[in-house]
Amino acid sequence: MKPHPHTLAAGLPTLTWLQFLTSLVDWMLLVFLQLMVFQLTGSAFNIMLLVLCELVPMLLLGAWAGAIVDRMKLNRVLFWSCAARLLVSFALLVQVVRGELGALYVIAALGAACNRFFSPAASALLPRMASESALQRANALIMGVRMGGMAAGTVLAGVLASRYSLDLVAILIGVLLLLAGVCCLLLPAVVHTPSTDPEQGILDDLREAIARFGGVSLVPLAASVLVTLALGSFEILALVYVSQVLGRTSSDVGLLFGAYGLGMLGGLLLSSWRGAMPRYGQVMVASLFLMCLSTWALAQIDSLMLALVLVTMAGVAEGLVLSLSLLRLYTSVPNAYCARVVALLDTATAASFLLAVLVTGAVADIVPATALLEYMSWIFASLLLLGIGASRVGTRRRASNLGAKEAGDA
Repeated sequence: MKPHPHTLAAGLPTLTWLQFLTSLVDWMLLVFLQLMVFQLTGSAFNIMLLVLCELVPMLLLGAWAGAIVDRMKLNRVLFWSCAARLLVSFALLVQVVRGELGALYVIAALGAACNRFFSPAASALLPRMASESALQRANALIMGVRMGGMAAGTVLAGVLASRYSLDLVAILIGVLLLLAGVCCLLLPAVVHTPSTDPEQGILDDLREAIARFGGVSLVPLAASVLVTLALGSFEILALVYVSQVLGRTSSDVGLLFGAYGLGMLGGLLLSSWRGAMPRYGQVMVASLFLMCLSTWALAQIDSLMLALVLVTMAGVAEGLVLSLSLLRLYTSVPNAYCARVVALLDTATAASFLLAVLVTGAVADIVPATALLEYMSWIFASLLLLGIGASRVGTRRRASNLGAKEAGDA
C-alpha cells in the first residue's frame, strides 16, 4: 500500500534528526581517530594516511553502492548502515585495538564504507518525502543540519577528550548511533520501485543511469568538483596561510574555518530562495566566479579581518553551488535512479578532494602561499570558462541536431 504524502512529509523531521546524528558521529569519530593516531605516532603523515583510508572506500564503493541502494528498500539500507557502524564502534572501547595503528586505519575504512551506503540512501529518500514546493527548503535544511553536526561533533569530541577521556567519546558515539538506528525505524515506509530488471547487473545499472541522465548531471557534477578542488586545497593551505601571510599564531586558523562555515550556512540559506532554481545557470556561474575572485583576493591582502570577509564570501559561493547542484539532481532525476546519480556525484567529489589534498600538500612547502592561491584562482577560473564554453557548444549542437531531425521528419 502506498503511503499517503502527508505520512511521508511527517517523516521529514525524523530524517533531519537522523542526518544530524550521523553527521555528529562522523566528525566525532574523525577527531577520535586523529587524536589516537597522533598519540601513537606524533606524525602528520600518519594523519594523512588516516584521511586516505576514509577516502578510498568512497572512490571504490561510491558508484557501486549507489546502484545497490537503488535496488533495495531505503529504510533498510539506512538501518543496517547504522547497525554496522555501531558494531565497528565497539572496537573503539578495546584498548588493544586503540593501540594498533593498523586497526585504527581499518576502523576508519569500515566506517567510511558503511557511509557509502548510508549517504545515497538518505539523499534518495529526501525527494520522496518532500513535496516539489518544499524540496528546495528541505534540501537547504538537511545540508545546514549536517554542517551543524560537523561543527558540533568536532567541538564536542575535542572538549570531551581533553577534559574527560577518549572512552567517553567512544561511548557517546555508540549511544548516538543507537539513536540514529531508532530514527531509521521511525521513518515511514517508502514504496520500493526499482527501475531495472533484477536480472540486470550492477555495472549495467550504472551504465543505464549515465546514459539516461549523464547530460543533466554534467553541470552539477562539474561545478561540485570545482568546489571540492578548492575545498581540498583550503584544508591544506589554511594553516600555512595564517602563519606565512597573516603572521598570526596557528590557533587562529580556527577563525578562518569558522568564517568559512558561516559563509557555507549563508550559501545554504540563499539556496532556499525560490528564484535560485529558475536562475540556476546564472547563479552557479556567479557563485563560481565569486569563489575564484575571493581566492585571488586572499593572495593580495595580509589583514585577518579582510581574510575572514573573503573566506566567508568563498563559503557563501561554495554553499550555494553544492546545495543547488544536489537540488538540480533531485528535480531532474527520477527517484528510482536518484541513489546511483548521487553516488556518482559523491565519487567524483571525493576524487577531486583527494587530488587537491595530495597536490596542494606536495607543493605547499615549496611554493609560497600567496603564489599558490593566485595559481589556484587562475586555474579554477580557466576551468570555469572552459566548462561554460563546452556547455554552450553542447547546447548549440543539441539544438542543431534537433532542428535537423525535425526538418527530416517534415
